[in-house]
Amino acid sequence: MANLKMDSIRNVVMMGHGKCGKTTLAEAMLINSGTIDRMGKVAEGNTVSDFDLEEIKRQVSIQTSMIPIDWKDMKYNIIDTPGYFDFAGEVKEGLRAADSALIVLSGRSGVSVGTEQVFKYARTKGVPIMFFVNKMDDNRANYMTTLEQMKEKFGKSVTPFVIPIKEGDQFKGYVDVVDMTARRYEGIERIDIPVPEGMEETVAPLRDMIMEAVAETDDALMNKYFNGEEFTFDEIKQAIRKGVKEGSIYPVYCGTGQENVGVMSLLDGIGKYLPNPNEISEIAHDSKRGEPVEVVQDAQDTTSAIIFKTIADPYVGKMSLFRVYSGSVKPDTTLYNPNKDTYEKIGKIYTLLGKKQTETKEVVAGDIGVVSTANAEAEVVSTKKNGNGIYMHIVKVNKGIFEAGDEAMLSVDRKTRMAISRNHSATHLLHSALKEVLGSHVAQAGSEVNAKHLRFDFSHFEAMTSEELKAVEKKVNDEILNGLPIDVQVLPIEEAKKLGATALFGEKYGDTVRVVSMGDYSVEFCGG
Repeated sequence: MANLKMDSIRNVVMMGHGKCGKTTLAEAMLINSGTIDRMGKVAEGNTVSDFDLEEIKRQVSIQTSMIPIDWKDMKYNIIDTPGYFDFAGEVKEGLRAADSALIVLSGRSGVSVGTEQVFKYARTKGVPIMFFVNKMDDNRANYMTTLEQMKEKFGKSVTPFVIPIKEGDQFKGYVDVVDMTARRYEGIERIDIPVPEGMEETVAPLRDMIMEAVAETDDALMNKYFNGEEFTFDEIKQAIRKGVKEGSIYPVYCGTGQENVGVMSLLDGIGKYLPNPNEISEIAHDSKRGEPVEVVQDAQDTTSAIIFKTIADPYVGKMSLFRVYSGSVKPDTTLYNPNKDTYEKIGKIYTLLGKKQTETKEVVAGDIGVVSTANAEAEVVSTKKNGNGIYMHIVKVNKGIFEAGDEAMLSVDRKTRMAISRNHSATHLLHSALKEVLGSHVAQAGSEVNAKHLRFDFSHFEAMTSEELKAVEKKVNDEILNGLPIDVQVLPIEEAKKLGATALFGEKYGDTVRVVSMGDYSVEFCGG
């Protein structure tokens, strides 16, 4: 999708007990979005996500696969995971890259052991949860019984957003409890109809449940609720989004992937109620000190990404799936790998649809891509300062930060070597300060940071005056360190070294260096 923005992306891991119909549901999503022309069938071995020979032979999913879907100017990265316990590692890999979870369960079987297990995974990760009760076309399916089981196992946050419409034993459509509309299906055609007579008594208490959940998300809404005032649709939508994100609401949809009924409403619900990437915070850890560090997801920031799964392609070799958290990844980019303390140059990048690889020019923040890693270790760039860019090396993040298996944080391009830090937004302000004072020379400025010490080294500027250096220092003090406890000192070189200063010193500051303390961090200015 061209001009993809972070707020139009949804990264959703699809989990559930084996044989609950996840793969078939993925096929229905794909055909509704126009990605495929014909739904595949598990029994025929022609589904998009189950492409491995063993999957086709056994008719079960055994690995996580990517199902990207374009839906109403949005992109959904549906991560289809296996349902059997033997492949729990695949589920955790998929969950690692997701911002929310779609838990699928059978309307006939209800809550199974696997359903409870994946719910625990999602709660441990802390992602918002949505449910889809599948196989409602089975005449033994019982939606209300399944709802009661879900409330018993998962608590009062379970909130039905739809109620099925049945004629005899046949599933014909549903009532949307949120907007109080009904839809009937004739084949795959969806027709809007009035709420059927006789269903008001079933729908009313469920809508009251939703309105109560909406009221609990905000004090102002609670007052309106007690005063008997109606909520606007926008208030309902925003409150539901907030409740879903906070875990106080688990939306429940129903339908049948096999007959493609109720799937469009599920896709609409994913876009309306599940969070986009920059609404979800990520916590990493400083690899040296083990301290937690918040990962701020920002499309305009320095590139950072994490590899969450590596697969073996018989023709290409090893392919690594990666999720971008900030900036973007482009072909032929050199990224810093803090796991190995080396630079690694990547070649072409792709998006995956099942086994189909599509070459792309960029994977933006929040999106998921894939890169060949067959020769990743063969192209290593020196990690030492070479005077060709602003280097910020604040905190390394290694694969110990998260509980998933073989993962690596690829952080930063050649212009800025920066892993995640509390004050990482300072890089933008620093760059602006340097550019304003130094103009076109900014691309040559070099700086380094260790765990608690930031260094600006301008020693290679022959034309730089002491006044220019002081102007940069003042702007950084005013804009970057504003509001923090600041202690500016002019120290002898040996004392500065004891604080961690490692700069080259020249004539302009002689044998002294200016050190600015900012909480647990310090900033050092020096001129050559």
